[in-house]
Amino acid sequence: MTLAGRHLISINDFSNEEIAAVLELAEEMNIALVKRKRLLLCEGRELYTIFYEPSTRTRSSFETAMHRLGGTVVSHAEAQVTSSVAKGETIADTIRVLEKYADIIVMRHPLDGSTRLASDYSSVPIISGGDGAHEHPTQTLLDLYTIRKETGGIKGKNVALCGDLRHGRTVHSLAMALARFGAEITCIAPPGFELPDHVRDTLKGYKCRLTEYKSLEDMASEGSLVLHQPKSRKGHQEGFMDVLLQSLDVFYFTRLQRERFAVRDATNTDQESYRINKQLL
Repeated sequence: MTLAGRHLISINDFSNEEIAAVLELAEEMNIALVKRKRLLLCEGRELYTIFYEPSTRTRSSFETAMHRLGGTVVSHAEAQVTSSVAKGETIADTIRVLEKYADIIVMRHPLDGSTRLASDYSSVPIISGGDGAHEHPTQTLLDLYTIRKETGGIKGKNVALCGDLRHGRTVHSLAMALARFGAEITCIAPPGFELPDHVRDTLKGYKCRLTEYKSLEDMASEGSLVLHQPKSRKGHQEGFMDVLLQSLDVFYFTRLQRERFAVRDATNTDQESYRINKQLL
């Protein structure tokens, strides 16, 4: 099995066997990192990161990893205002230039499908660091690694996805991967923020056990959660969360993606019900 020269735009670009191999290799690298061993697997190679949207963890993770593997990095942040894109250059023309400088390109862009378009014009591998509200495949690889490491596996695990499931690209990639590996998925999202139809249809195609709710209260009303009567609204919310967490193997929480709200007004959404705080942790 080899992934050399391959693009990674969607989590579905990799088979289950290939994903499992990546997770195994990640574990080997983690062990080597703990032992402070140097793995010069990318010595003499150049990584180019071009990000048209803000990023802390994704860009830093790629660049740190490349340095640790002995390679070099050219980093281009805020490309929407600091590159020739600001002068009208197309994605295709940008990629045709960058492929001459790099052995691999990591790209983040606000438009759905932009990284797939970039891969059509690139002779070197393109890795998506997220494209609009579409997908974020490398985040999913990390999430799968963490779930497997913390729970002992993925198959049969009950995973809840909560928050903005329509605009949150990490959720789309993760849900499809979880379904492929046999997890059970519970979705909790307010009206208008549910999983997109194309993701839901994909999950059904994988014969995934999928349950969807509009809120935690909705779960309780259908008998999925058995709760004691609270003394206050705050106690009511805490009671929901306590019982919910006890019923799950994984609780995946994603924020409201306000940067994706081109038209939608989210001011009426009960944001407190979709927020992680210190008490919940």
